[in-house]
Amino acid sequence: MSRMNIREFAKLCDVSPSTVSRALGRPWEKSELSRALYDRIRGKAAEVGFRPNFHAKAMLGRQSGCIGFIAGYKMSFAVGTLLEGISSVLTPLGKNLSIYPCRNQRDLEAEAFDTQLYCGVDAIIYLPCLQPFNRYDADHIRGQLDRHSQLPPVITLYSGSEIAAFHQLRFRDYEIGSRAALRQLAEGSSRFGIIDTIITTLSNRETARGYRETLLLHGVPAEEVCEVLLYTPGHEKNLAPLAGADGLLCSYLITLPGCLPALSKLCKAEAINVDALCSTETQSLFQWLLPAATGENGSRQPFRTLQLHIRDLFDIGVRSAEFARKLIDNPGSAPYTEYLDVVSDSYENAIDADIFR
Repeated sequence: MSRMNIREFAKLCDVSPSTVSRALGRPWEKSELSRALYDRIRGKAAEVGFRPNFHAKAMLGRQSGCIGFIAGYKMSFAVGTLLEGISSVLTPLGKNLSIYPCRNQRDLEAEAFDTQLYCGVDAIIYLPCLQPFNRYDADHIRGQLDRHSQLPPVITLYSGSEIAAFHQLRFRDYEIGSRAALRQLAEGSSRFGIIDTIITTLSNRETARGYRETLLLHGVPAEEVCEVLLYTPGHEKNLAPLAGADGLLCSYLITLPGCLPALSKLCKAEAINVDALCSTETQSLFQWLLPAATGENGSRQPFRTLQLHIRDLFDIGVRSAEFARKLIDNPGSAPYTEYLDVVSDSYENAIDADIFR
């Protein structure tokens, strides 16, 4: 029983991992637990021989050898690729990775921070959960941070964060949106649309802002730039505001096949210049889904032009682990931002260059 992890022990006690951390890592007066619950958890720990290894090391002021990974996103194949990149750096160094999946639930995200902080991890790599496009906030996390006098380095990945104490590893989102707008203007587009999802990321919102503001700066009337927020991409009524558009920014390339039948009715697909954000993995899915959407064999895309802005998830994982290692070796570093590269190229060139295989 001594080898059980904190989640298994918490289940045994019928409490959350963060409650276990408070009971075993604080004096009762500071645990915010009832005396009965505090004593019950400590008694059970003594009975089964459970010891929170990372926390014990942290209390002695030493590195735990563990880095936390908080996955606000659902644990999809994309997060798996990210973890491969992180592990490729940490495993040869003998570092452990403590993974806390949150399934896009804010309460789980708050609990994840509470648990990782009480377990004394050396750093936290944080992939924020998706939130409603117009109501993003991080108050649920701030509430947990306020309970701790000292914080390890926290690195937010490409979605960004509103918390000033966090380091950031992100893309130049505004510039990507601005470049997309300038490219479409050069191609002759005059009516524009943005396709995003109701639940989205700060990264997508910043890209959309760069796109919209650049168009307005270059004389495009505000009424010629519309935005649709999708819940189910295939419904024509959701896309109705895009009627007549000949320039589109799409936050998720993978939504385009589902949108294509409706777009073909509302616009001439062959006349639309599209810029889309994607990863190498979602681009491969797009290739597989495209024949079903177009009714044609092969990977030919149906738009006038399709420019991809490609994120390498494995590289993001590598960079985040290297960032964490650097911050651990240099404690007390003021929060700062490192930027990730994006490969921007036409769909055809990307296929010819064999980027996605």
